[in-house]
Amino acid sequence: MPLLVHACLFIMMLQAVAWRDEMASEETSLENSTVGKCADNYLDPTDGTVLNGHYGYPGMEHIMKPEWQWSNNEGLTISGNDVLMYAYGPPFAADKQIIAYYRVPADGKILLWWSKSHCIGPCKTCCDGKASNLPGAGSYVLTLTDKTYNAGDKVSTKMGDYILEKFEGTNWRLKAQTQSQQGKVCYLDHVYVCKKHTFSVESTPKFIDEAGNNCVPK
Repeated sequence: MPLLVHACLFIMMLQAVAWRDEMASEETSLENSTVGKCADNYLDPTDGTVLNGHYGYPGMEHIMKPEWQWSNNEGLTISGNDVLMYAYGPPFAADKQIIAYYRVPADGKILLWWSKSHCIGPCKTCCDGKASNLPGAGSYVLTLTDKTYNAGDKVSTKMGDYILEKFEGTNWRLKAQTQSQQGKVCYLDHVYVCKKHTFSVESTPKFIDEAGNNCVPK
């Protein structure tokens, strides 16, 4: 019996080491995941391959436009001024959804939801009249620190680290931590995700300047 106990303990130790090594490997991958990791594979949100392959859905880019409005039957009302990011790509094709983050107007927390073409904004029952598009237990890696985010705060996501800025009054945006070569502020527009791992993603963020033109942080 003691021999069997020792054998079981040894197996458990090996499993723990393997888990630790997997975590370390994923963390190493995460460090480089947002620095143009899949720039060569990047596809625009309106690209035919994106839409036909269900990497995203038609019109998803509108959720960050100030005129976009969303209200659900749980009392939440948000607009494109509150949406900070949306991410799309091949890893999301199977479920025909994208990931998006918004800043809650009431308390300043930043939450995610799985936006779909038939239930675009966050809700508990708006998908097919009964289903939710809010994150479940499997999305814990993508959720952000539960706190109030104010202008100037650092926002760390699996798709990069950004600075929160209140842009043009009520318009909240994430910006790159560095300016462009021309000295312009680069605001996050969207993120293309080419691969998703257990603890990280490989992605390429795209930025625009105040005028809406392409912006590349240094």
